Amino acid sequence: MPQPAIYSHITSYTRINFVAFLVASMANIAVMVFLGATQSFFMTDALGMEEKVGSYLGRLTFYDQLVVIALTPFVGVCCDRIGSRYLEVAGLAIMGTALLGTGFFANSVFPGMLIWRLLFAVGATASMSVVSVMLIEYNNSALGLGKLAQTSIETSIGLADQTPPEENLEEQPTDEPPSQATFGELNELNKTRREGKRTSVLGIASGVGAVFAVLFLLTLPVYFGQTQSKKDAIKSSYKAVGLVTTLLALILFKGLYKHENIYSPEEEPDQLGELRANPTETESATNALMYGTKKTHETYLLAVKHGFKLSLQNPLLFLAYFAAVMGRCTTITVTLFLPFYINKYFYSSGKCSVADAEHCREAYILSSILSGLTNTCALIFAPIVGVLIDRFGNHVNNLLVANVIGIIAFAGMAFIRTPDHSVCIYILACLMGVAEISFIIMSMTMISNISSQKKFFQNKGCILGVSTLIAEIGVMTTTRIGGLIGDSSPSFPFMLIGSAALTFVVALLVIKRTTQDVTLT
Repeated sequence: MPQPAIYSHITSYTRINFVAFLVASMANIAVMVFLGATQSFFMTDALGMEEKVGSYLGRLTFYDQLVVIALTPFVGVCCDRIGSRYLEVAGLAIMGTALLGTGFFANSVFPGMLIWRLLFAVGATASMSVVSVMLIEYNNSALGLGKLAQTSIETSIGLADQTPPEENLEEQPTDEPPSQATFGELNELNKTRREGKRTSVLGIASGVGAVFAVLFLLTLPVYFGQTQSKKDAIKSSYKAVGLVTTLLALILFKGLYKHENIYSPEEEPDQLGELRANPTETESATNALMYGTKKTHETYLLAVKHGFKLSLQNPLLFLAYFAAVMGRCTTITVTLFLPFYINKYFYSSGKCSVADAEHCREAYILSSILSGLTNTCALIFAPIVGVLIDRFGNHVNNLLVANVIGIIAFAGMAFIRTPDHSVCIYILACLMGVAEISFIIMSMTMISNISSQKKFFQNKGCILGVSTLIAEIGVMTTTRIGGLIGDSSPSFPFMLIGSAALTFVVALLVIKRTTQDVTLT
């Protein structure tokens, strides 16, 4: 079976671009972990709240996700047009500004925290959405492809030196949905490109960012609490993280990859013929051959519609989207509901009180330890998951394993009644991290494989925008329902995720049974 056409590698991608990509990925996760883990403590310590904290957390995140859902498709379109660098820098700067605003001006949940949380959502939508695009840029660069890049060069030269056969011209991609042969093509592409290992780079960077947040950012309230009241300590933490995030955005502007529109020589043979026939063309024509020419811009609504249409042309995208939903829902549960669970337990058991002048140190320390374990396990297992994806290939089976781990971890956490006297809670926290990183890497591997095909590469931003949109709808549902039921019992949100994983298992078994003769890779 012929290997599916992929886009020419990005020759201008440098090691500095790669380092900046890793730093940006770590910064995004670190800041989001900090926000999610400290929201409930901000309400109890800075605002003096004791009742309905879970409900307020759910409502804040619900409104947050409304902003994300509204902006995500347009961020994808903007990324296809202007590149990832501007959006990533703007997103980090906006998130930093929102944290500064919360630290200085938020004196109530509504409208105080809500205003700055919505601004944070704008920045997070921009920065987190384009991280996936930056990964695809790296995966399709000469640096990322390694030896495969040389093969791509030789193929491109061969195509430039000969007129494409007539039969090849007849097999140009159409808008018709691909047949089941697409699975076989993706199988060949997966074996050649080994996206799992390269995609695990993002998982490792995310894990490092999360661990950094736990070891350093989440300890700031305790550090400031040595000399300040618990109210001032939590606010000073927001100010410090916000300032560093804003400064980092300015630094990354110099290091991140500058967008170039590239295309495969296979896609526009007529232009190649023209350039061959006119060897005296100017340097701009040569650059057009290497990097492509910008397409006539569609309106934003048409571009978004086009992104949805592309997502319907490959059945693997649906599996990738479901995996993305589970990845985001597990992440939000770990960052938002795990600290809330610990905080709620200490206050409801009488071990901490809003009337106390001092910060509830024991709750904060246990919450940080569990978050640290979860994210450390995610960091450790990120490269392992990448290797296993490349080794076994069958994404249905991989997702089945990830969901089983998720069921054990999250449903098991729901039955822990005394988290400060339980050994199992540490084991379950580790399993939560394994499930979380598995969903994230598997989803991104499938999307990266699909986006590397010439039919989808130029619209990778739109595809990722749709993926993020669907995932955020799942997050919005989880946080809203989880916040409401969390006030009744802080363990209910974990049972909700366990139930979602069980539903996914049933769906995967149905898919596996109905596609016994098709290799889904």
